[in-house]
Amino acid sequence: MTLTRGVIIGVLFAAVACTGEPSPAVPASEVVRLWFHPIPEGVLGPEFAANPRPGKYEIDLRFVRDAIPDPLPEPSHKFPDECGYGMGVVIWLESGERLEYGTCDYPANFPGLGEAVREAYRDHWPKHVRWTPD
Repeated sequence: MTLTRGVIIGVLFAAVACTGEPSPAVPASEVVRLWFHPIPEGVLGPEFAANPRPGKYEIDLRFVRDAIPDPLPEPSHKFPDECGYGMGVVIWLESGERLEYGTCDYPANFPGLGEAVREAYRDHWPKHVRWTPD
């Protein structure tokens, strides 16, 4: 490997390395979409959206917004085999950024969200579509 190539690889590695500083807190008000998915696989969970699209089986986010932690917790980035299997949560922000929370994060870092989801599902999910909440 040439010296130039080694320097370029070193610079790239340094540029993407974690600085150890915490990420800035993300307020829950920036959440525009929230989706539950099974880990590793199974029946897909409901999707909540700030602006539900007609015909897309989405529930209005306002029904669960108060149960979303503010600020949002930092995702743990652990694999399911480290924490077990269950439901994961994907959150989209106004900026387009996507945060993924696995079974190490949910339900532990989202107290009350599971109950809010069950209520929203019971009261607002189309009755002809089956989904079994965690």
